[in-house]
Amino acid sequence: MIEKVRQIQTLPSYIVDVTTAAGVAVYAATNPPPTKDTVLGGWVYQKIPADPAGKFTYYFKAHEALSPITIRDLRRFYIVCTMQSADQYVDVPFLLSYTLPLGDGQDAASWYRTRVSYSIKNTDYVYNGLKVMFWAGPAHEEPTDFPNLKKIRLTDRIVDGPDGHDETLNYLTAHSDSTTDVDYRTTTHNLGWETNDVKVMWELD
Repeated sequence: MIEKVRQIQTLPSYIVDVTTAAGVAVYAATNPPPTKDTVLGGWVYQKIPADPAGKFTYYFKAHEALSPITIRDLRRFYIVCTMQSADQYVDVPFLLSYTLPLGDGQDAASWYRTRVSYSIKNTDYVYNGLKVMFWAGPAHEEPTDFPNLKKIRLTDRIVDGPDGHDETLNYLTAHSDSTTDVDYRTTTHNLGWETNDVKVMWELD
């Protein structure tokens, strides 16, 4: 019975097909669009010479009026990916969180109050061809999901805004950097987030 529960907990909450409208909504700000990785599984993004400033941006959590999440309740969020052309730290994907604006003059932008960027420290080791979970958030315990994967916490934190614990989450996103070299290539397998009482894991297909 315990093993059955463990198996259920490792199943994806959602499977997002890159060819569907739901998939387009996730990668809408990505150029060029990702495609299915028929070898590794997931979505492969490859930068092209025609757009040297191209990057991927994946939106995987948005504010829902019926189930708001405060930053205080957000434990962690993550991306599981396989980098295939990384040779500098700027090639490592990073994570962003945005909170809802309040319109009180302290919002950092019209559509968010606080933006926090989480990226890798330049003392962490990463390898091309290795499937890795990059995660961020206030929880200090390493995630128990994907027990066989290398896990790296993104601890370099850049804040734009007041950064209050009681602010309401607006978006969670995963990105590559626009300054990566042409032909930069990364496959993303999973995206997910966790609060004190909810876990959501997406499988990209």
